[in-house]
Amino acid sequence: MKILINGIGRSGTSLLTEIIKSIIFQEKKVKPNCILEPFLWGENVWNIDYQKQNHLFEKMSSISYEGVFNHLKLPLFITDPNNFLDNVYLRKILGLGEINIIKFVRGLGRIKLLHAMEPSAKHVFIIRNPIDTMNSVLTHGSFFGDEWHTSDDLRMFNELKQMNYPTFKNINDSLFEKELEWWYSMNKFYLEETNKLNIDVLYLSYENLVNNFEVSIIKICKHLEIKFNKSYLNLINEQRGSKSKKKNLTRKNLDQSFKYISKYEDLIKTYNIDCNVDLGKVYNKYINNLNNKEYDRSHLGLTLSAYQLKLKKNKFIYRLKYFFNILKKNI
Repeated sequence: MKILINGIGRSGTSLLTEIIKSIIFQEKKVKPNCILEPFLWGENVWNIDYQKQNHLFEKMSSISYEGVFNHLKLPLFITDPNNFLDNVYLRKILGLGEINIIKFVRGLGRIKLLHAMEPSAKHVFIIRNPIDTMNSVLTHGSFFGDEWHTSDDLRMFNELKQMNYPTFKNINDSLFEKELEWWYSMNKFYLEETNKLNIDVLYLSYENLVNNFEVSIIKICKHLEIKFNKSYLNLINEQRGSKSKKKNLTRKNLDQSFKYISKYEDLIKTYNIDCNVDLGKVYNKYINNLNNKEYDRSHLGLTLSAYQLKLKKNKFIYRLKYFFNILKKNI
């Protein structure tokens, strides 16, 4: 059995992957092979227990250089999979294990290739509203991989242009605005293509997975042809993946994200994705908890040593300002 889990980063892909991994293990009594974002992470973080070993994601040794190379080598949006069927890395990843669960957060635009390589795979897709997604991504890097390689923003812009794909992004927009376009274009492309190809896919919204957990688990079990067990409902209580614990959006960020709410509503309506949540309330929960200034993302693209050096420098400057202010008060 091959199960491919797709969604952009910060959409609940880790939660979904770990839940499915646990269900498979309980049902089959066999530990499935679980690969986490092969376009970035290597074997150090495959098949780990997240709660016990999440520190591994902080280590450079956990990065798959082969995975990053193949991410940069492949287009972000693949319209003709025949040109890439000889990709040795993906063939290897897809062929691992009798029961193979692969979580992709850079696979949405490559779904036609993944389907061509593994046409019998079961697919599970998760989408999350743009406001919560963008609040989360602010503290967890960038959709464009700026932390690990040259940013994908120009690639996205050029590929969308070549496909004559409707885009609201300008190449000179801010990183935040470009990431909103990534959120929209990647989700839209995936939904369009899986619908055209009649792929065996289950569409889920993050909101329903969390707020209507039992209904979602029943759907997952039915899709994977596994008998539902009420013990699976306990899985929501376990931490899966890193969480965003605070509100990081400014008023400008919130308004920019809110413009995409109507696009979210169109997608979930067009593709019959259950999302029984008042999206107005999503907006309202941020309105009284906004940041006064943009979240500092200036460390993106820095190596760990360079980031630590920058922190030390900022700390030194902060101390100078602190002592200078004390001196001013005493003069």
